[in-house]
Amino acid sequence: MASSLCEKISLSKVLSKKTVIELRKIARGFYVKGSSTMRKEALVSSVFSALLVPERLEELLYVIDDETWTLFQAAYEKESVTLNGSLPDNFMLLKELCYLVQEPNSYEQIIYMTGEIKALFSELISGGFLHRRQYYNELHTYALAAVNLYGVIAKTDFVEIYNLQNEQQTSIDEVCAVLPRYIEVGAPYCFWKDYIVSIEFDENNFSDVQDLLRQVGNKPRFLPDKTDFLKYADWYFFEHTHQTEGVKRYLINHLHVNEATALEILGEIHFAFVVEAGIQAAVDVLDEFGISITDSQFEPLAQLLVQMSNSTRLWSNNGHAPDEMANLMPRMVDGIRHSRKIGRNEPCPCGSGKKYKKCCGR
Repeated sequence: MASSLCEKISLSKVLSKKTVIELRKIARGFYVKGSSTMRKEALVSSVFSALLVPERLEELLYVIDDETWTLFQAAYEKESVTLNGSLPDNFMLLKELCYLVQEPNSYEQIIYMTGEIKALFSELISGGFLHRRQYYNELHTYALAAVNLYGVIAKTDFVEIYNLQNEQQTSIDEVCAVLPRYIEVGAPYCFWKDYIVSIEFDENNFSDVQDLLRQVGNKPRFLPDKTDFLKYADWYFFEHTHQTEGVKRYLINHLHVNEATALEILGEIHFAFVVEAGIQAAVDVLDEFGISITDSQFEPLAQLLVQMSNSTRLWSNNGHAPDEMANLMPRMVDGIRHSRKIGRNEPCPCGSGKKYKKCCGR
């Protein structure tokens, strides 16, 4: 490896190719004192020292996207990496900081890592970084799944769920130390008082969080096993049930939509039901896709949409679907029955979203 690319070109040489303005930008990002008055030689030396602080690289590597992380590892393990397609999202950040170097030619892009950065990353690995990164990313994935499935979750409940499903245990203090790394780079959740909440609540200054907590009340929490729970980390994930299949088949067979578009429409309708926007919102989705519905088509489609709505997991039901709540809470409904007479057309007090006569009043 004596003649390897990373050893031929040192970190100092890479930094020396940058302009004074570029070097000062890096120096300010690392809070290098006096950088605004330094000459280039001093800037190169100061930035060189700042880049080789292990904690700085570690914090950055926790939050880069998966493709950039894969590229970083490949550049560490190989003399160079050749890319023919587009560059990963966070690559330019690593390039600007000189943790990765790009040497383009007329046909391809060559990415490599200097020997100093390889030595720095080796030091991190020896200190257990790879295990910490995997663990912290798993906490982040759990947070994504929790806010997508529940909308809001108390930090204590989040810790309880994680510890129930994992051998390694966490704590509120650790969660509060780890998750802000991801929040700072745009994670779709945040902290609000003693809760982890969806960033969707930020639109109205979190005023809807209290309303959601009141709706949830003492409803039991839906909690699948770890594998299924983590599927909800993907915002676009939803369970493909016979109800969703019914809507999809109707779109394909009666409204003449191709399968790919039907699945896209199904995802949009599912989101409308998650936020409890109602059947009309689902019909509006079809209109947005340019799909017209005749009067004879509306009634059978509406019935299928109601069935899908009643099988959709809701934040207000603590992750349960309305149909599930109807079966889970008969005792609560019995107690309410004795306190006052419930009208047949009133919403069922079990929280299913159905009318009482079509739910627990049957």
